Amino acid sequence: MEEKELIKRIKKQDEEAFRELVDLYKNKIYSLCFSMLKNEHDAEDAAQETFIKVYTKIGKFKEDSTLYTWIYKIATNTCLDYIRKNKRAKIVSINETDEDGKTLFDIVSPSGNPEEGANNALFLEELKKAIDKLPPDMKTAVVLRDIHDIPYQEIAQITNSNLGTVKSRISRGRAVLKKLLSQWEHLSEKSVKEVKGGAEYEM
Repeated sequence: MEEKELIKRIKKQDEEAFRELVDLYKNKIYSLCFSMLKNEHDAEDAAQETFIKVYTKIGKFKEDSTLYTWIYKIATNTCLDYIRKNKRAKIVSINETDEDGKTLFDIVSPSGNPEEGANNALFLEELKKAIDKLPPDMKTAVVLRDIHDIPYQEIAQITNSNLGTVKSRISRGRAVLKKLLSQWEHLSEKSVKEVKGGAEYEM
């Protein structure tokens, strides 16, 4: 179903169309919530709350952005509310899996060397901890760009910010991460970039 037709039907409270929308975006929204909240239970609650807001607010959607961007914006703001309520977000195991049974961040050791793989695993754990130390606005921008590969312009729409602000937050966020992770500079660029999930930080 085309996006405009889907929106039209949901605005008429067509539950079948809404279920189609949920099926279309649920994995991406859950992944975003998990990336920001680092807690499976909170991520599930935030994702569910996001879709409830989508259903109740769809009538106010002016269609001046894509539906995808609008939903991401709602999810991001919902997660930021959770972060404000509970600033001590939990750090999960690097082996935590999503609802499809896939690890959210797969570590790949190009040489097959167990020691190298272990180093990458430790690096990822520290990376996730470092991301959690970022201020909410920086964390949001970095997660959307470097983990979910959202274009800069869409991040600007999602966060109600101008493009320059978004680029500045990402740049400053990466600089903070680089400083926090300076002890890992011995890892090769190739090893860092083979951390799947889009988290390719410029170090």
